[in-house]
Amino acid sequence: MFYDFNGRQFHDGFAALAAFISLGFCIDGLIHHYSVAMLALTFMQATTYCFHVFYLYNYIFYDFTGINRYKWYEYGISATAGAVAVIYSSEDPATNIVILLIVMSTVQQGLGYLIDDGIEHRPVLFYVNLEVILASLLQVIEFFLVGIYGNPPTALFSVYVIGWSFFGIFCSLHVAVIQSIQNGGSSSTISFFRDRYRDREWVESIYSVLGWTAKISVFTAEYVYLTEESRDLLDDATVTVGLFSLFAIMLTFVMKRSEVIPELL
Repeated sequence: MFYDFNGRQFHDGFAALAAFISLGFCIDGLIHHYSVAMLALTFMQATTYCFHVFYLYNYIFYDFTGINRYKWYEYGISATAGAVAVIYSSEDPATNIVILLIVMSTVQQGLGYLIDDGIEHRPVLFYVNLEVILASLLQVIEFFLVGIYGNPPTALFSVYVIGWSFFGIFCSLHVAVIQSIQNGGSSSTISFFRDRYRDREWVESIYSVLGWTAKISVFTAEYVYLTEESRDLLDDATVTVGLFSLFAIMLTFVMKRSEVIPELL
């Protein structure tokens, strides 16, 4: 039975459900439209499902609060699989390019782990800032590789870039807020962010909503692209899911967790 039910648990539960449903489409896609891109897309959603079931298990049986360090292992697999799926969507890139993409994507998530941990435990954030800069640079190079060597359709490439970028933006903003607090910042804007970023459950709920919205958006756009010939359907599906995802992100970001989903004690 869930206790202290909050936005973090809601988003992890929804992510598991969305990934499970999408796997049904993936299996059908593998049977009727097999490709490396479809295989990578399936691997992305399967990884997401397994990790979020694991999170839910820990919510039920253990006091699973604070930093969720497991998420960076999840992203290291699922975000990398998603990037591979996008680069293979239209082209068959050289093996060395794909290997470089996998290495860079995995390193980014490792840096995310260090940044997330550093925010909590390092009083001086100089090295954390260097890690943020390096992760951002690797992400830009990743986008360049996928865009140039994969040549994906605009709709798919757009949701991929936006969805994956939101993680870096959120993480960078977290570091900036902590630094401002350390420097004595007290403006109303700082207070808005401080009240939220000091709540680790809220931070984790944002990571969770960013995760499922990014992956379900990329999954929808790529699945439609790989299985349908209609460009209009691709654009319509991408815009619809994208707007829904953006609404979910903004709602979670603006409201505190207790305002989004009241705790059930």
